[in-house]
Amino acid sequence: CAELPSSPSAATKRLAQLARAKQWRCAANLLDAMEKNGLQLNIFHYNAALSASEKAGMWPASMCMLEAAENAGIDPDAVTFSAAMASSAKETRWRCAMNLLRRASMARVVPDTITWAVAVSACERGSQWLLALQLLGISVQSHAEPDVILLSSVVSACETCGSWATALALLRGLATFSVEG
Repeated sequence: CAELPSSPSAATKRLAQLARAKQWRCAANLLDAMEKNGLQLNIFHYNAALSASEKAGMWPASMCMLEAAENAGIDPDAVTFSAAMASSAKETRWRCAMNLLRRASMARVVPDTITWAVAVSACERGSQWLLALQLLGISVQSHAEPDVILLSSVVSACETCGSWATALALLRGLATFSVEG
């Protein structure tokens, strides 16, 4: 897919390009080539490769990349878990996304607003509106700043499952949130 980058920052840049192009195989091959050639891999490399597999809708590859990072002794961060969860969410694998959220918590990774939004989006796609509401509550308790995407996903989850009254109540209650968007 490409020649071996000359530096860690060049590798991150190349992997980000592959992610934008949804070329997950090339990203995975580049990670393998870097490792085989003794180049130091870091969390930015894995996050970019995970992003490539997520954008390509290849959740099994995302899970393998997450495991590879952990096996290499690299601690996943919120971006890592968010990308892996987003990959699962696209495939309506909400249980997998919830497992990843639990794993993040066990790894002492503090979910950011994006992580919460991805988790809620997985619930929305899996028709799990009550779980989406619970996650919104937990996110607020953990001091995450709810944004338009997170709140819209919760409302959409309620609407998708036919819980119109809850969706309307949420919309009315949004005035109490300081929403960034």
